Amino acid sequence: WIRYFGFNLLFITIQIAILFLFFAAKNKKFVNIINLYIGIGDLLFFLLICAAFSPLLFGLFFVGSLILLTIIYGIIKISKDKKQKEIIPLAGGLSVSYILIFISGFIYTGFNAYNDLLIGDLLFGR
Repeated sequence: WIRYFGFNLLFITIQIAILFLFFAAKNKKFVNIINLYIGIGDLLFFLLICAAFSPLLFGLFFVGSLILLTIIYGIIKISKDKKQKEIIPLAGGLSVSYILIFISGFIYTGFNAYNDLLIGDLLFGR
């Protein structure tokens, strides 16, 4: 899992670097994104979750969870007052996704978070 942790941490580091560059370009100056756009708890959760999956499954988990959170956020934003400052509990949303995957591991007994062949099995029915 240590080898996977390094790949996953690199993936997250690239994501944070792109986010940093995006907000620097948007604000036309370098901005400390920690606690302004992304919380320290989110970063700590990213660090912990890096050890939970193989790189392929981690990428699918991370991107899939972010897409799901974006959809949920859009639905909530439509139904809420527009004047309120809105924050997205990113670590909370990702942890709910992780819990659902963890529980599904009991249902699908062949689940192994470090085995990328699971994706091929699910997609192609091997």
